Amino acid sequence: MIYLKAFFILLSALNLYLGLSIINDPKQSLSIFRAIVFGYGPIILSILFIFILFKKEITIVLFNTIVLLALGVFSYEIFFIYSQNQKIKKINSKITLSEPIKLKNKKSPQICPVNLWTERDLDLYPVGGISNTEITKQNSITKNKTIRKSDKYGFNNKAEVWNFKNTFAIFIGDSFAYGADVTHDEGYVELFKKKFPNVINLSCGGNGPISELASFVEYAKILKPRYIIWNYYENDITKDLTKELLSPYRKYLDKNFNQDLLNKQTKIDKILNNFWNNNKNNTIKKSLKLNSYSQFYKLYNLRTNIGLTHGYSNELFETFKSILSRVKNETESWGGKLIFVYIPTSHKWKNFISYLDEDYYYKNIEKFLKNEKINLINLDKELKKYGDQENFFHGHFNKEGNELVAKILYEKLLGQ
Repeated sequence: MIYLKAFFILLSALNLYLGLSIINDPKQSLSIFRAIVFGYGPIILSILFIFILFKKEITIVLFNTIVLLALGVFSYEIFFIYSQNQKIKKINSKITLSEPIKLKNKKSPQICPVNLWTERDLDLYPVGGISNTEITKQNSITKNKTIRKSDKYGFNNKAEVWNFKNTFAIFIGDSFAYGADVTHDEGYVELFKKKFPNVINLSCGGNGPISELASFVEYAKILKPRYIIWNYYENDITKDLTKELLSPYRKYLDKNFNQDLLNKQTKIDKILNNFWNNNKNNTIKKSLKLNSYSQFYKLYNLRTNIGLTHGYSNELFETFKSILSRVKNETESWGGKLIFVYIPTSHKWKNFISYLDEDYYYKNIEKFLKNEKINLINLDKELKKYGDQENFFHGHFNKEGNELVAKILYEKLLGQ
């Protein structure tokens, strides 16, 4: 019995320390649910453990319950890792040894900044891709494919968009604005261009706030469009910004930094072609890497399934705010306007925890935008007018979702 008491005293002290540390950490940004689970919950448990020390029977029962609960939770996590690895192994078994060799005959794909975040020895760090190279896009539902060349700066545009004297709008964003999971003509930016032809898309898959800032600095500032349409997705702060701060692209946080990329496309093409030639045979291996069991204790799969996926720290949020404030001020300096488009995740509506957790972090952004007088288009709210938001997603926006988003953006901008 003395060992059980010592266990609960230690556990109580640990819970109290962790709870107080999380609640009082100025770097933390906690939704109500996270504050209860990771902050106040452990504190309450620590107090409860002290009280039950005087009840022998309860102490034994509670100890057994904790052990069984821990075993169940960790087993659940290990099971998910195992299930995912089995799927990966199944895919791996279908890959023949000849496939990496076949890749040598393929043209290089769209190479976005996310592919270069870990590179440390490049002469310069591109924002667009390789110019005038064929890019294949596929609708993930119909499996229809289209092939179109990237523009002269490596972005997902038709060549003529750079010939207009006055640019109406520039879209900056990640894979959603780029038009992932649909064909070239089905993405919402392409559909938007049918109403406003003099529109340029600087988006690229995997872009985070700093990569998007780089797009603004290197291209948008020079063109001085009437509108900068900044497309925000939930993982921009939580995952992308964390990695970008460790990458060479972090230099763009310095207001004086710029690489003059608009005048260096020949060099960009050479760098990206060399990068592709040196890495193309590793792309399959990287994409099919097995999940490690060594970090099962982090309970990533459990947290994801519960709905705790898109929280961010105060520190990251401050960096994000500084980026948006800078873009807003510089856009207004030439008489332009910044439009912020909020794109929700498709799983936000799957359970109340996901919704409440993500909505808390969204509310922080909404409050900031209001204080900065930045125009907001909330696609969560707008899509709801047309039915269940989940119906408009299939990984990214499906064809119907893209059509609705283009319609919403068109109508909103007409009202500006």
